[in-house]
Amino acid sequence: MLKPTVEIACANGNLADLSSFKAKVGSLWRSRDELGEFADATGYVGYEIHPVRDRFLASVLGRGAIAAFLQLPCDDELVVSTHQSFTDSRSPLVERLAMPPEMSSLKTLRRLERAVGRPLDMVVYPEALAPGEKFTDQNSTSARRGAQPRPELWRRFGITSPDHEMQVLSEAGVTHLLPDTFHDRQDAVDAPGLYLPGWEGRWPKMAAAGQVYEVHFAVGRTDMAENGSQISPEHFAITNKELQAAIADEPEPLTRTEAWDMLLSVVESTSEPELRIVTEVPLAAIVAQSMGYLAAHAHMVNNLAVNLAPYATVTTRQ
Repeated sequence: MLKPTVEIACANGNLADLSSFKAKVGSLWRSRDELGEFADATGYVGYEIHPVRDRFLASVLGRGAIAAFLQLPCDDELVVSTHQSFTDSRSPLVERLAMPPEMSSLKTLRRLERAVGRPLDMVVYPEALAPGEKFTDQNSTSARRGAQPRPELWRRFGITSPDHEMQVLSEAGVTHLLPDTFHDRQDAVDAPGLYLPGWEGRWPKMAAAGQVYEVHFAVGRTDMAENGSQISPEHFAITNKELQAAIADEPEPLTRTEAWDMLLSVVESTSEPELRIVTEVPLAAIVAQSMGYLAAHAHMVNNLAVNLAPYATVTTRQ
């Protein structure tokens, strides 16, 4: 079997400082130059873009912000995919002011896709759909729509097994699964103690079936505690240790983490010729490690690339 090509990309939320209300507001906008400089310094091929509410940008930054926001995706090499908003009525005020609600965000992301002039893969939340509603090429993306397996998703759609998962989600317009190294191991926000079946029996199988085109490498997700997530102290300890290994000076510590085992299970099993890894790491978690986020992400990209090299052709900017 030929080695897949794996590109390493970054969630633009990785650049956001969530340490205070003022910092959050200041992080709502990153110019094209800042995103380009970050990618150049770290090696990421580009970004998975979360949407920002146009009205809020205009009120904070002036009317020109809307035009500037739409100019960003025109730098083709920086935008590789998009991510539906996770904002709902339970979200913090600053998030609700800045980001459009879940379903409304699809319109913003469609505008981004049109500005780019090519189809963009999208991360979607099927739970946000109204009864009888589904994702289509007209209301979301004209490329692929990936859903992240999570226990609350299984609960919401009555999914009973891995084989049942894609069958149910395809009826909602989902085209692929998008496994996440953090979400896959957490219990349900709305049902503490409810977990997904072990990833070891699911991830290689879904990859071999051609159901995965992107994986979220999510480590150091201490921010999830602020969102009311029912995560055990043990899980937070694990995610912090995985972050420490990911940004270490040497690649080898990363290979001793479960998050790496999860990534590798997809790369080794995939039937797809191309995969994408998107890192999701809160800035505050990196700051807590007493390391600058530029250096930390440069280490992370390098460590992922070096460790993946025996199994894939890795694409970075370096």
